[in-house]
Amino acid sequence: MAVRNHFSNVFSADVDVLPTVPVIAGIGQGSSRVRYKRATCLLDVGFLTTEVVGIVPLRSSDRVLDVRFSTEAAVVGGATSQLGLWEAGKNHDGIVIDANFFDAVMDLGATNVEVDGRTTAQVTGVNKGLALWEQMNIVTPATYANDPNEDWEMVITLGGSVTTGGTLVIDIEYVSGD
Repeated sequence: MAVRNHFSNVFSADVDVLPTVPVIAGIGQGSSRVRYKRATCLLDVGFLTTEVVGIVPLRSSDRVLDVRFSTEAAVVGGATSQLGLWEAGKNHDGIVIDANFFDAVMDLGATNVEVDGRTTAQVTGVNKGLALWEQMNIVTPATYANDPNEDWEMVITLGGSVTTGGTLVIDIEYVSGD
């Protein structure tokens, strides 16, 4: 048996007003939390163009609010890297979902410059607040009929072989349902 609270604006027995039922947020967002992660990655000399570096694990239902990246020292050789989404896979060996979902051209050559990691024009405006799987339907229509409930990873695909290494820092703020 469900119990429901009713609130009334009846202050007098003379007034005939029906009680109102409060609006309650749905379970999907009502139990969500805003989370913050900071990931660091040493992009050392020897990383190749074909390297894919997993940075932050995410769920397909997460809502990414903000992504920022910076480097402590300029990473020479990886200046045109991409920030995208991949399926996690059992050994972090999943397939690419969208290699440049967050940023098509990450400039890793600047030092101590914080850059918005959501510069790609694929998902703009209010659509940035949607779940990742819903955003994928904007980029590639009819990709998912509903949430696949998968583990995804934010990854960097290097645009060139690293000749001078540096540390990459990525700050991500997102909403994750529990």
